[in-house]
Amino acid sequence: MKARFGPHQQKIATLTRILPCFVKESTWQDILPAAQKYGVFLDPLSIVEGEYEIWKQQWLSRGASTVANTAIGALGDCQGDVFPNVHTLLNILTALHSASKPPDPWPLPILFACCLLRWSSTCYKCHAAWHSC
Repeated sequence: MKARFGPHQQKIATLTRILPCFVKESTWQDILPAAQKYGVFLDPLSIVEGEYEIWKQQWLSRGASTVANTAIGALGDCQGDVFPNVHTLLNILTALHSASKPPDPWPLPILFACCLLRWSSTCYKCHAAWHSC
């Protein structure tokens, strides 16, 4: 991992250890680099650690089939008023994943409507995407 990612990316990667599918095998020390990196958005680390331990205990009692394996799935199981710091970290993880994901192709109805515009005006969006209609 060190050869592929720099220190910044490694800290971000540790954030995935808060997901329910990984939290059972994780420790606070695994999460600590990410909590330190995003500490400006969190309570003091001692509070975050306690909250993390309660979050982890919640998932230790559940079966593997009921455990979320994505940040968005975990957000559905994370009550923000009970786990505010875990909720914040999951939101950060969701945003990081969304920012690194390549854009989806344009939906067909939008493309079709865009191409129809060329009969009445210049179709800038379609030309930007494919350079022709």
